[in-house]
Amino acid sequence: MAAPVRSTHAGIGWVGRTTAVLAMLTATAVSTTAPAYAPAAVVDGNDSIGDTFTDTVFDAQGGSGSDALYVVVVPASTADFSVLATGPSSVAVGSRATYHVALTNLAAAVSEATLTDHLPAGFRVRTVDHQDCEIGYDHTLSCPLTVAGLVTESVTVEGTFVAAGEVENTATSFSDGDVNPGNDRSSARTKVTG
Repeated sequence: MAAPVRSTHAGIGWVGRTTAVLAMLTATAVSTTAPAYAPAAVVDGNDSIGDTFTDTVFDAQGGSGSDALYVVVVPASTADFSVLATGPSSVAVGSRATYHVALTNLAAAVSEATLTDHLPAGFRVRTVDHQDCEIGYDHTLSCPLTVAGLVTESVTVEGTFVAAGEVENTATSFSDGDVNPGNDRSSARTKVTG
């Protein structure tokens, strides 16, 4: 019996029903000549879900058999998050200040991202309305979020300032495969008067 035929398409190796086809063909073939093999078109990056490629095996007596390769397309990451940080333009020392950070998933599929809010110096956090957020030793708020497609998740941080000056609250997002990192950062400037 002839050895199974292996088809290789753009680096994808597979052994399918072609082995069974060869077994049927060699069982009925009188010749000991190995079957000829005509591979399907090359699978490349332009293929779509549902594309079918057919491999054909010919024996020495003119018989043939075929097997189909069905393309399963796994899309590249299409994550795209945007961040918008807003807060008071001015506030007095000791008065309550509220910052809102909105993380919007601009892609259609659910995706995960980490929202990071670099809180201003002299800002003392009182409350954070999202339970998964943690404040690090460096006064940075970190929030792992899972956001449905075309949806915005918001995090609100309330606190007070203990010193006067011009400050900036900067929020960033990170997600593996984010196709547009240019919209992953936003800042809100606040003048703290004393």
